[in-house]
Amino acid sequence: MHSLKTVGGVTTLLYNSEIPTLSSEGTIDSYIQRINTLEYIKTPFHYCFDASRTSFEVRPYYMMDPTYISQSFIQSNNKTDLLMAVDKITVHYREHGYTIRIVTRSNKELKTTRSRKTCSCS
Repeated sequence: MHSLKTVGGVTTLLYNSEIPTLSSEGTIDSYIQRINTLEYIKTPFHYCFDASRTSFEVRPYYMMDPTYISQSFIQSNNKTDLLMAVDKITVHYREHGYTIRIVTRSNKELKTTRSRKTCSCS
């Protein structure tokens, strides 16, 4: 979640260090005066500022309720008879991060193979 400020009609991201607190302003009167000088906006969106292409892009994301839209095929190993595919992906927002659950489908050969590696993702 981001905080924004508007100064002179221009809205920009607000850095945590710019958020006035009672301890940073000294007295209650200076704190109240400070918070009344700017127009603050709280938005539930997170913003991606992407300069990786020839044109700059800004994309908002609502990260409190993430959804999984599509998947991409990454790699195959045709030298084995083992088959696995992603069946379902769920993403849940938690107070201090996300829980990602991936359910796979596989053939009988893969199910009977002893696992040598395990993934412990957090």
